[in-house]
Amino acid sequence: MTTIRPTLLLGNDPAALQQAVLTRCVEALQAERARGTAGTVLWIAPTHRNQRQWTRTLVETCLAPPITTFDGFAERLLHSAGRPATAISPTVRRLLLRRITRTLAAGEQLPHFQNVVETSGFLDVVEGFIAELKRDEVWPEDFQAACQRSRFTSPRDRELGAIYERYQQVLLEQNWYDAEGRFWLARTELAEGRCRGLPHWTWIGLAGFSDFTRTQSEILELLAERTDQLLITLPHESTGRRASLFEKSVLAAGLMKSTWPKLQTESIAPRPLESTDRRQLRESLFGNPRDTEPAQQAEAIEIIACTGSDSEIASVALKIKAWLSAGVAPGEVAIGLRSLNEDGARWYEGLTAAGLPVWCDTGAPVQESGLVKFLLAILQSELEDWPFARLTGVLGSSYLRSTSYPGDLAHDARAVSRALRGLRLPQGRHDILTGVERAAARFTKTPDSAAEFPDDADDPIHSALPAEVYQCACRLLRWYAQVTEVLRKSRSLGDWVDAIAELLNELGAIGSGDINADDHPDRPVWDQWQRLLRDAAAAEVCYRGTPQNLSCSDFLAELRDLLVGERSDPPPEPPGCVRILGLDQLRHLQTSYLIVAGLTEESFPRRRSDDCLFSDAERREFVEQGLPIRHAALHQQEELLFFYHVTLSATRRLLLTYPEINHRGQPTYPSPYLSALRTLWTLAALPVRHEGQLDPIPDPTRIVNATDMRLAAMQAATRGQPGWLRTLWETPTTRNTVSN
Repeated sequence: MTTIRPTLLLGNDPAALQQAVLTRCVEALQAERARGTAGTVLWIAPTHRNQRQWTRTLVETCLAPPITTFDGFAERLLHSAGRPATAISPTVRRLLLRRITRTLAAGEQLPHFQNVVETSGFLDVVEGFIAELKRDEVWPEDFQAACQRSRFTSPRDRELGAIYERYQQVLLEQNWYDAEGRFWLARTELAEGRCRGLPHWTWIGLAGFSDFTRTQSEILELLAERTDQLLITLPHESTGRRASLFEKSVLAAGLMKSTWPKLQTESIAPRPLESTDRRQLRESLFGNPRDTEPAQQAEAIEIIACTGSDSEIASVALKIKAWLSAGVAPGEVAIGLRSLNEDGARWYEGLTAAGLPVWCDTGAPVQESGLVKFLLAILQSELEDWPFARLTGVLGSSYLRSTSYPGDLAHDARAVSRALRGLRLPQGRHDILTGVERAAARFTKTPDSAAEFPDDADDPIHSALPAEVYQCACRLLRWYAQVTEVLRKSRSLGDWVDAIAELLNELGAIGSGDINADDHPDRPVWDQWQRLLRDAAAAEVCYRGTPQNLSCSDFLAELRDLLVGERSDPPPEPPGCVRILGLDQLRHLQTSYLIVAGLTEESFPRRRSDDCLFSDAERREFVEQGLPIRHAALHQQEELLFFYHVTLSATRRLLLTYPEINHRGQPTYPSPYLSALRTLWTLAALPVRHEGQLDPIPDPTRIVNATDMRLAAMQAATRGQPGWLRTLWETPTTRNTVSN
């Protein structure tokens, strides 16, 4: 076995570190080409977007891009080992945890959590806790042993350990692995020599990481035996002035030195031609204020405090328009949000309304798609026994377009609404069907109906509407009751998926047009919905053997829970658009014009999602017992380094914004990290500019969309200046805005 001397590149400039790796990767690829070989160079990046950015750079140099992520590399190892186990999706993991917690609760093994065990929030916390343990390969027995040794042990810990133990047991029994277990399995297969077809690499580089989990470190040890050169970068500062900022990386470097005693270290100097603002951030952010001389001039950085969230979007839109007017390409601008899932859609809609070319790196929640909303409305209407609002909403939906219905659906849906109002029937499937049938029969001149329903022509409720209304309403309600009969029977999750597919087909929601056509607008959501539910149903069969029968109520609750967090894929990224990205992706990129929005105290530092489980004292106790669980100080270090990297990812301009009032009308405060950044400059050099107003009528100088134009024009018209409003009315593209 060849012994190599890995090289560790250290520096406090992330861009310089990645550039150093790029340079050496190009040299390795050129040497590979000269030898006439291929596939012996490997670059592992922290994120997919970082992978794509450097791949494009290498393609521009006419070299084959050998870049992957650590997740992708683990999958490659498992593929080369012949797929020794099957991956489970987050949906399947959630279903397993739901089944496990219900089983344990039924056996009275979760008394501490008995009041919350059925809630989605409890599952969220348990999922996050298990994922945290598995990231550092803490097995259930390790956690349980640490709990027994801890001074703070409680029934809560034993119950969490029981859930984790049963979950991991199911994975082992079924030969499954989850996202965190992928690395465990890949490491084991590589260590035991079952990864076939792997080359002996001449060069392996890792850039953009600040530390590595235990399992990732063990994979790196194994890779060091299969390569001629191993190059790793870590953020570091030789002066030690900001020890808390780089402490994670210092610990990671120390572990590498203990693993490889002959480890070579190199210090990488910052990139040349660095702006003075970026240098100030790189050298002084989160340092001791007494050791920092505030800069007298800020040329490439701005801070804007906005009246509210809408004002923040308007301020950013105006700033982007000013940049574009000055010749900046839209593709050079990126907006970073701490939570893309929570805020991405709102920012996308606001900037699109402002007329900007925008692309957002997140899809819509599956539960918010029209087809799934239609399905949920049907199920909810059935469970609530046909309440008027829900029933008429379903019958009037554009997704109800059956071609087999013997009548005009739109006409009959209006008839149902009129008939129920006329008969004063607010709810109740049986009462509605009986009442409408009685009313229809009174106007149907047949001997049978006359005998069954005595004539009551003087009834003002009935005689107020034409006979046709009741007859059309009766026809549609009878048909709908027959079609939805499948909802009134308990069945397994897999059978529910088949029943729902049949129901939606009968209603025309997926039968109108070819749902299997690639260009059908509902095809992606329909495919994703079926895949999620069918995977979960197959997993339940493997787990239980005989799946549990679910009532309509149980199925709806299960469906809502399984769809939590599921999002459709974002549309392909078009060229020439302003990008809205998550900060976890942006921190590893180099962006010319970067806007970091929403910098309130709630975004940096972000609170942990599982704070409700353990206090910081309990987490520190676990650390003393040998568990690598993150406590408050470590979390703070991670957040500091995260923000540091985000600010340094801007190469030309950096705009930092936050709302001073939230959507509830409550005051908010800037992130303490933003306050620390501002002290690096004098008040005159970097003032906090306040923009926006509470008045809904926009300032004429801050109009960003059609709604603003309409409001401002209407106000001008009320003041005797109707010219603007008239111009909007006479312009075809804005006439509808004025009409509204």
